[in-house]
Amino acid sequence: VFEAPRKVAVREIELPEPANDEIVVRTLFSGISCGTEGWTLKDMYSDVFSGKARFPLVPGYQKAGVIERIGKDVQGLQEGDRVLHRSTRIETGGIECLWGGHTSMSVTNYKEQLFKVPENVDMASASFWILPSVAYLGAVEHCGVKAGDLVVVLGQGLVGQFSAQVCKIIGATVVTTDLIEQRRGISKKCGVDYSVDPMKEDLNKLVRSIKEDGADLIIDTTANGNAINESFKWMKMYGKYCFQAWYPEKIALDLTLPHCYRISMYNPVDISETSNRKAVEFYKENKLHVSPLITHNRPYNQAPELFQLMLEQPENVLGMVIDWEGA
Repeated sequence: VFEAPRKVAVREIELPEPANDEIVVRTLFSGISCGTEGWTLKDMYSDVFSGKARFPLVPGYQKAGVIERIGKDVQGLQEGDRVLHRSTRIETGGIECLWGGHTSMSVTNYKEQLFKVPENVDMASASFWILPSVAYLGAVEHCGVKAGDLVVVLGQGLVGQFSAQVCKIIGATVVTTDLIEQRRGISKKCGVDYSVDPMKEDLNKLVRSIKEDGADLIIDTTANGNAINESFKWMKMYGKYCFQAWYPEKIALDLTLPHCYRISMYNPVDISETSNRKAVEFYKENKLHVSPLITHNRPYNQAPELFQLMLEQPENVLGMVIDWEGA
């Protein structure tokens, strides 16, 4: 539970009795989305629909577990099935269920963004399933990346890493950038073509040495105005730009080059049914590299320390997993 800004605790909550079309899932692992959950914990998350996050709240939106009970109207599932899901209903008054991902048990409708875990996939890796779905929605469904395209991804946090991997799966040439050497190394290990320090490399020169016309698609995951403005120089005429970060503060964009290059800009949010199914498909086909992204795997009673580490040493964390059976 995020009890207040920058304050995390492990607490007991009550779940409601499941309805006939609901299942009860015992969580094995839940994956932390450092970007969204980090902004929330710092009290910098809000949107025009729901406003600012209201503390205390249960964060998280991706987990993997085992079905323990099924309602009489549930079809296609049985007790013991390994499943991917996002949330739970909670009954404890005074605690907001922002997404409800980080809980040891879940009560959820069996039709709501729930998929079986492919047999070949370990559950810790599976618990990150939403983030490649986010990446697919942006790169493929919105921006239409295709084989042979040149894609540059700014930032190699989890969304940046998965965006790069999805583009490689599609058949694009991928360049990634990050200031943190460890993240660049992980990016290379996961199969990108180039991963560079933007402060030391001439990215415009590199991009145009690969493709003289410039990048077909640039994906920003940094929310850094200076980095975004610099990257406009690398675009081709009629290229596409994908704003895939969370943008909690105002940034100044110089739109001269996007205007001259006739760039199309996209702002994908969340996921879709198609992107969810594609993420599961990529898992099943062993096309995603998830294990190299996991830097921390800790039992649930150490979750507050994980989030504190995320706040104080963000350069040392990437994929963080909460183990709900360890203690």
